[in-house]
Amino acid sequence: MRKILVIFCIFILSACTQEKEAESFKDAEIVIEPPRVMEEYRVFVRNENARLGLYEPKEGVYAGVYTKDEIPDFDKKTAPHAMYVRNVTTKDVFPVSFILSCIANSKVPYIVVNPANAYDPFNLDDLAEIADEIGEFYAPVFVDIFPNADISRYNPADYISFFRSARAIFASRASNAALVFSCDELAEARLFYPGDDAVDWVGVNTADFEQIYFYFQKKKPVIVSEYAVSHQSDSDYSYQTKNAAAAVSAFYDNLKFYPRIKAINYINVNTLSGENYHNLSKNNYLVTDEALILEAYKKAVSERKFAKTVSYTNAEISSAYALSPFPAQYFDGEFFIDTRTVVNDLEIKMFQSEEYTPLTALGLKYRINPIDKIIYFD
Repeated sequence: MRKILVIFCIFILSACTQEKEAESFKDAEIVIEPPRVMEEYRVFVRNENARLGLYEPKEGVYAGVYTKDEIPDFDKKTAPHAMYVRNVTTKDVFPVSFILSCIANSKVPYIVVNPANAYDPFNLDDLAEIADEIGEFYAPVFVDIFPNADISRYNPADYISFFRSARAIFASRASNAALVFSCDELAEARLFYPGDDAVDWVGVNTADFEQIYFYFQKKKPVIVSEYAVSHQSDSDYSYQTKNAAAAVSAFYDNLKFYPRIKAINYINVNTLSGENYHNLSKNNYLVTDEALILEAYKKAVSERKFAKTVSYTNAEISSAYALSPFPAQYFDGEFFIDTRTVVNDLEIKMFQSEEYTPLTALGLKYRINPIDKIIYFD
């Protein structure tokens, strides 16, 4: 009986204590600390002695397109483009009519060259004939030699030797041609790159976009040589129109974060209908058959940042921004810069610090764009 009484008393005492604590909690002011999170800011560093590549614009981006539409028709449906793309093999009859159509419409031809014979891909005589044809025209031409995933089939030393020989051929027979080296992955880029003196532009696709960009941005102007968005696939044939339109808008808008990207080629094809383009899977990539996607593409290419014609510049000195691969961090009211940015991009070689250092400790002039979350070192 005594045990039961003791337990009962403890229960009553505990209940009273909890009641008092509850009353105290009810009267207290509730303060919830906001989470302390880091925000990433892109870091841009200006180079006052940047050398423009062949036909590289000082400002703006070239819009290019591969399409079966006639040039005036496609421009009328969408917006004026600076470049039009055509694919050839080394044994094809050279597309003179396409070149002439480009020139007549104030466009620059972008010729993608692939080998006709997989067992004899590095035939320089065939390439020399293409160079002779291009040299007949006193106008800029871009030539993309064995681009993207195709190069992985070759021996790197053979490919580099071939590309460098191609450089010599075009220099003597078609100096109006800007040679493009395109690749899919950074590992391939490192392995197959023919050298700065052999390449005018570097082409990337969207698969390994940033790594290749960071590797080449200080060396060469960059072109997104193949970009396409599917809104219908062969798996279920369902339309993803809204998603595709949003993807197009976002990608073109995000070019502002990569200032050395100076051109982009949209591949306007429907491979569901039997048309092929390199390694594109079976999807509908057309921007012209769905109103929502057409409006998104038209708006993107119509923006002021897109140049309507190709510049004739050649190795001029200009100022340009390089994007650091390492974002800054904004935390607790202060900006912190990655030490790798300080050493490699700001070139403060004797700099010693922890992994990050306060922005104000660098003693450099800077400005901040809080909307796009960018720090500029001018």
